[in-house]
Amino acid sequence: MDSWEFLQLIEDIAPPVEVIEGRVFLNRNDLNRNDLIRKISNYGSIYDAQKWINIVPVDDYLSKIIDNWDKSDPNILFIMAVYRRSWLSACAVAGVDVESLTVNCLKDSDTGDVAFQLEQSH
Repeated sequence: MDSWEFLQLIEDIAPPVEVIEGRVFLNRNDLNRNDLIRKISNYGSIYDAQKWINIVPVDDYLSKIIDNWDKSDPNILFIMAVYRRSWLSACAVAGVDVESLTVNCLKDSDTGDVAFQLEQSH
């Protein structure tokens, strides 16, 4: 893993958070507010946008830093807990009710993809 890849990994752990129309977004690409709103408008609804924008792939990074990493490794939940603490702290600072938020681990058995997703109840 080179320094750019490492930077991307830690950026995903602590991305900027934007609240738009009461919905929280992980602004992983550090877009300005207007560009993020334009990106959101490309989805069918703000809920669809939030669902997809708040998915953070982690499997490629984990494969580069953990030897013989497997998506069934139970420690993935502890890794996810680190992301969760960071994301929820940022959301709390932004004034979001963190009780409305959950962080999920998404696994695709066909592709081997693993991602974490910040989800906000409606």
